[in-house]
Amino acid sequence: MQEMLHQAFVKGHTGEEKTRMKEIESSPGFADKDARTHEEYFKTLYAAFFKDRKYLSDLQFRFTPTTAQYALDAEEQLVHQLLERDPAGRLRMITCPTLVVHAEQDLIPEAFSRSIAGGIRGAEFAKLSGVGHFAYLENPILFTSTLATFLKRNAR
Repeated sequence: MQEMLHQAFVKGHTGEEKTRMKEIESSPGFADKDARTHEEYFKTLYAAFFKDRKYLSDLQFRFTPTTAQYALDAEEQLVHQLLERDPAGRLRMITCPTLVVHAEQDLIPEAFSRSIAGGIRGAEFAKLSGVGHFAYLENPILFTSTLATFLKRNAR
């Protein structure tokens, strides 16, 4: 599934986005770990996760000089460390009510989201129509109503 995600991620960028990322990567601001330059890079990198890129401007990382210095390395280390810990094997340890939300236009394969839900005893799966990975930005009403319904059902 990791390879499927990688392929979808690569294919999900427009030609302009790929060109812009290369431009940013070769810029002095990127080499100098400038916060604004790195934020622009990450916004362009994550553009592929949006069904409607007009919402990309709502994505705010608020990079600081420290964030810019470590963001690329941190993301790489995070993925490596997560995979080392066998997160799928630990899902059965989750005992609280769980909602796994999947967006219809997400780059993350639906099978992956369903696998997570299937690994957690009693987990619910919700598929949000017409949105990408950042559903809370693209359709906040749909996202919050789905979450609120789940929370109301599971309030103690």
